[in-house]
Amino acid sequence: MKRAISFMLTLAMALSVAVTNPAQVGAATKYDLSNVTDLGTGKTYTETWTNKHHKEAYFSFEQKKKGYASFTLTKPVISGITADQRVAILDKNGKEVWVSKTDRVDALSATKTSFKVGLKKGKYYLCIQPLSMTVMSWESGTTKVTFSTKADSYFETEANGSKKTANTIKLGKTYKGVFCDEYDPTGNSISSGEDWYKVKLTKNKTYKFTLKSKKPLGKSPRTTIVEILDSKQKTDSAKLGRTLRDKGSVKFKAKKTGYYYIRMWNDGQHTGVEYSLKVKKVK
Repeated sequence: MKRAISFMLTLAMALSVAVTNPAQVGAATKYDLSNVTDLGTGKTYTETWTNKHHKEAYFSFEQKKKGYASFTLTKPVISGITADQRVAILDKNGKEVWVSKTDRVDALSATKTSFKVGLKKGKYYLCIQPLSMTVMSWESGTTKVTFSTKADSYFETEANGSKKTANTIKLGKTYKGVFCDEYDPTGNSISSGEDWYKVKLTKNKTYKFTLKSKKPLGKSPRTTIVEILDSKQKTDSAKLGRTLRDKGSVKFKAKKTGYYYIRMWNDGQHTGVEYSLKVKKVK
């Protein structure tokens, strides 16, 4: 009896392949761009995961003008179990620009998640990696990818998750973006994927900052944090950021001429938050 059970376990292992976190966020990830499918905007593609094809799927696309890429992914279902997926956008050199997963709490459904990622003009790759999925030799699961791109000069550009990579905004223009949809690049925890902007202000001039979102940023389970910082990244202006978050707008007089920074992040809530941001001089 023991020999029979041992044989059955060995047979099951031979007929299945387990995919368990093939790429941890923040770890050194190697991408193989030798087998890539070209994505056509506005179209839907189906990727089939099998015992022999269970690691990653790669797609290429072109952002013809600065703007954003929108895509929706369905999750594969194997043996009645729905598998989440790690999703990454790479630049033409294979470097990560944006990384997320399909377990966002604001997913369209239990099996479908959508993303909107701001990108500058150029060629990119979309990489999809199933997580914690076991595929038997007689099984298969599918991922449907619906994809499109749109030009928008005033949409955030990834990666803008640090002061060094902050997007520069112009006075009087309204910018749109999505934050709280990425993973902490250090791999230590789930994070908002911070959004940083910088705007040049003039000493003794008064400016109005306006931040709008469909979601109440100050009342989410994990409160969104907004900061307005000077070039030395002093946090004595954090109160201004809280007012901007809670009231939707704030005015203040610049103490010196130079760049000021707007930082937005969320303490652990993994959900996409669309917003608009505007800075204008009032006097």
